[in-house]
Amino acid sequence: MRGWRRSIRSFPKLLVEEGILSEGLLIRRDLSEIRRDKAGLFEIPLFCCAYLAEKRASSLWPLTCFGEREMLHALISTENRDSGDLLQRLIRETGQFVLERVFSTRPTHYELGRALNTLRLDVVFLDVTKTERAESVFEQIRRSDASLPIIGFSTETSPKVSFDLGGVLEVPFSAGKVTRIVRQAIRDSGLSNYPNVTAIMPAKAGGGATTIAINVAFQLSRSFRKKVLVVECDLQSGTISERVGSRPGRSISETLECADVASTLIWPQHVFRKEDVDFLTTKRATPIRPPAWHDYMHLLRFVAGRYDHILLDLPDVVTDATAEAVHAASSVYIMTTPEPLSLSLVSQRLADLEAAQVDRSRVRILVNQWQSGNVGLADLTAMLGCDVAATFPNDYRAVNTANVNQSFVDSATRLGKACRAFSATLSDEPDVPASSRFGLFLKPLRMNSASHVGQRG
Repeated sequence: MRGWRRSIRSFPKLLVEEGILSEGLLIRRDLSEIRRDKAGLFEIPLFCCAYLAEKRASSLWPLTCFGEREMLHALISTENRDSGDLLQRLIRETGQFVLERVFSTRPTHYELGRALNTLRLDVVFLDVTKTERAESVFEQIRRSDASLPIIGFSTETSPKVSFDLGGVLEVPFSAGKVTRIVRQAIRDSGLSNYPNVTAIMPAKAGGGATTIAINVAFQLSRSFRKKVLVVECDLQSGTISERVGSRPGRSISETLECADVASTLIWPQHVFRKEDVDFLTTKRATPIRPPAWHDYMHLLRFVAGRYDHILLDLPDVVTDATAEAVHAASSVYIMTTPEPLSLSLVSQRLADLEAAQVDRSRVRILVNQWQSGNVGLADLTAMLGCDVAATFPNDYRAVNTANVNQSFVDSATRLGKACRAFSATLSDEPDVPASSRFGLFLKPLRMNSASHVGQRG
């Protein structure tokens, strides 16, 4: 046993040196995916996988060898080896990219097509120094994927490009410039904007944003039969698991780490289900590696096509990572209470969203713990400078009962009805009680039966 272990001690390094596998991502942490490069059908023997897994568990191998860090996946196409090498160094310097393929000469139609069809790419870097040759590569990429961001680069000053790139990286190159241009190109491509994603954030911690988020999700599922996911974005202080009395096998921080290969995950290990609502929550006790902006981008890209509605339960502070989640949402709601301190912080949250490049037209206000004696909604809208979308009554008894029972607010309570009304707005369906809905279903049957009776008479 020791013999074969010693014989493959430098196995990963050998594969990289031979050009068989890309440096940086050799084996995923779950060993479910092998990054293939020049040898498309090459597979690592199972006994090697077992050995490498053991080494990973004992932390004797560097994290970069196993792709522990979720990253952006890129391809470079250039005919200038020097500029290609420079760009590769800068990309590695950012710490946010994995170079899946580098073409140092003009790729053939087959080589490029094979790369586009087999690799999960987030961005392509295309050398545009030779414009006509670059345009043919550009057109092939566009035929394969119309939305894949393509960043042009050149060592020449202000290269003349006639085709529509996601951005152009001009000299002098820098790691920061690479990251900024790619992030903006991904946003502009529409790959990070989803009509079924809704974000709810508090103006002030303790304003009830989480309570409203989970109960609106419950009403979307129960009253409107929607498939719903709630994502807890407060990794350090989230309390959803305690509120609903369940906990997933893995924390959302672990899910974010491997979100770029989410399709390979055993999804039920990452979510738990309560009353037909799925939850991605934090464990808090798990050591937290601060997520990057592209972690949320990959996660939302995966779940957006699998759920009717995704509700993001955000903390009150917008970080660089959560800014991407907020930007991806079609609607962003700031939760406040009528108390002066909470209302005064709404302007700060609006400023945070503006800094995250969230269009003000997508932002609305929700008022929790609303009472009839509070200031009028029209006056509140004028004071906050933003439309008030909905109010939720101060129903302490209903919330306390739900928390004690580790369940959702009763639909028959004032707060339950308000959550159902707001969920009707999100689902773009009329708020029809279940009994009335059943009556509407029976009405055509009754009319049809009456007509048959009349015909018989």
